Amino acid sequence: MNVPYENLKESIDKYNKAVDDKKDEFGRENLTIKFEKGPFVAVPRVPSLHHTMGGLRIDKNCHVLNKDGNAIKGLYAAGEVTGGIHGANRVGGNAIVDTVVFGRIAGQNAADKK
Repeated sequence: MNVPYENLKESIDKYNKAVDDKKDEFGRENLTIKFEKGPFVAVPRVPSLHHTMGGLRIDKNCHVLNKDGNAIKGLYAAGEVTGGIHGANRVGGNAIVDTVVFGRIAGQNAADKK
């Protein structure tokens, strides 16, 4: 990972202290396992986003709705940028259906300028 030993050790020591204190600088309170006995393996990670709840409100024709609930002419949305289709949660894999179904509706309406 090309991380200086001193920096990695400092981070691990800080984390282990947070486990002992049951609280860390990020507000996490459910820290239970300390890094004490190796071997340990470090792997580079890249943050990513899988899904967000909420998003743009759309009507049945995929028009984006303004704050008053009125369609914004010429603006369409589909897929995970939209919100409210699944309620308070969603089942993994459902976003694929949203993208296909609502993407087709949005595309057809945009092409027809509806």
